[in-house]
Amino acid sequence: MLTVGDVVGVKEGGNPHRWYNPGDVRAMIDQISAAYKKIDPADAAFFDEIEEEATQVGRHIRKACLEMPDPAPLSMFDNVYAEPTALLREEREQYAAYLDSFVPEEAAQ
Repeated sequence: MLTVGDVVGVKEGGNPHRWYNPGDVRAMIDQISAAYKKIDPADAAFFDEIEEEATQVGRHIRKACLEMPDPAPLSMFDNVYAEPTALLREEREQYAAYLDSFVPEEAAQ
């Protein structure tokens, strides 16, 4: 059995949930691919094809994410709960006031 913590060398008590780290993801992909090839060597080329296809899909998704426009700062409050709560409204108002406290670049000159 493969575990992320073992593959990427997480020390005792460390965070084994490291799918957000690109280097760790690559290490896991390599280990999973090697394990499949060991179990079924006749299909090694198939596993290589799957890995290449997944790599291309990943590149496409990363590119699309990077090309997305930045959301409006206050939009992070829009879909937190089905119905907004008093606390959420208050925090949104506080954050709006914080954002309003910045001087626009044109006014600063």
